[in-house]
Order: sequence, then C-alpha cells, then structure tokens
Amino acid sequence: MEQPTIKKIQDFREGDFIRGKFAVRTKETPKEYRNKPGKYFFLGIGDKTGEISLKFWGRADEEPVTSLYNSLSVGDVIEIMGNVEMDRFDNTLTISMDEGTHPFRKCGENEYDPKEFLPTSERDIEEMMEEMHAQIGSVENEHLRALLDAFFTDENFTSDFKIAKSTKTCGCHELVFKCAAKYLSCFCVHLITRLMSCVDNIENQVSEYTSLSIYRLDVEIDSIVNLQMASLI
Repeated sequence: MEQPTIKKIQDFREGDFIRGKFAVRTKETPKEYRNKPGKYFFLGIGDKTGEISLKFWGRADEEPVTSLYNSLSVGDVIEIMGNVEMDRFDNTLTISMDEGTHPFRKCGENEYDPKEFLPTSERDIEEMMEEMHAQIGSVENEHLRALLDAFFTDENFTSDFKIAKSTKTCGCHELVFKCAAKYLSCFCVHLITRLMSCVDNIENQVSEYTSLSIYRLDVEIDSIVNLQMASLI
C-alpha cells in the first residue's frame, strides 16, 4: 500500500498522497448527492504556508457525515490523509477524501502548536523589535519607561511577544486568538508580578500613613473634647 507523505501545502503537487495536520478555516454546509443517497461537504483548510480546499465524500448513510461535520468548528485542527487532485471546475488543487477509506480526526489542543498554522509577517521580527525598543526609549515618563523596560528585557516575555507580534491574520481568527492568548497570559503574569512588588511598597506606605492619620485624629479629638470641657467649667 502506498505510504502518504507529510508536506506543507505550498509543496503539494497533483497526484500526491498526503498526511498531515491542518487548521479548519471555512466550512460549507453538507450537500446531498444528485443521483445517489448520501452527503458530502467541503472545508477550507490551511497551514502557515497556504490554504487548500478539502472535499469529504460520504457514504449512503448520512448520519456519520453530518455528525462529523457538526463536530468541527473553524479554528479546529484536524489530522487527515488524502489525495491531492486538480479540481476540474476551478482548476485548483484540492484534497479528496472518501469516508471509511481515508483517516480523518480532530486533534486535541495538546497535539499541535498554533504557530504551525499561522502565517507570519514578511517583515523581520528583530527589526520590528528594534523599533519597539526605540519607542520605549522615547517615553518621557520615567516610571512608565521603567515598567516597559521591565517587560522587554525579560527573555521569556520577549520570546512570546515576538510570536504574537509576527503573526498575521489569516482568516482563522480562533487560532490567532489561541496564539495571542498565550502571549496575553504571559503579559498578565509579568504585569501582576511587577505590580505586586509595587503593591507591597504601597501597602507599607499606606499603613504608615494610616497609623499617622489615626494618631493625628486622636490628638484633634482630644483637643476638641478638652476645649468643650473647658467651656463647661
């Protein structure tokens, strides 16, 4: 039996028998065959190198095809095996899959890296980071500038930031969100850590200020009481 090859979409050629993981970018509602029982549906799938149409041909029993289609959402990652063919209607490459013949499954989130399915910017990320540091250096408020420096001199934070910064929207917003969420969660952790150290100092200052204020209030109350008592004598 012919073994499938693992390729990126940009390297697909007519006649290839391929296997791989791809992100679902679009869905078309299942349709019925004209001359026989059963249904089929089309998906738009992609990786970081491009997009391609997937055609899933179901058997006579419509339920498995409908169930499979309903289980998929835009942004899901699927693992498939199929044949790369030339669509005779629009003269573009497409992947053709037959139910029961070619494996098709939805991947769990721990089975893939979202970065593998997101196109990246044509601009050099290091060049963009240099511009970012120049912008930080131009911030006039020294406290805000120090806060930004605290983030962008941290290697772990900067690494995640570069991933989010270099990612382009690709018609697969759910995957963009997953990738950005990793960056945002990293940002929040760093922000909370930095702020907590500030809060500790603030709490100490507030505590000292509060104690001093209470003491001063006690003195004022004593003074008022003494004046009132004196007026009654």
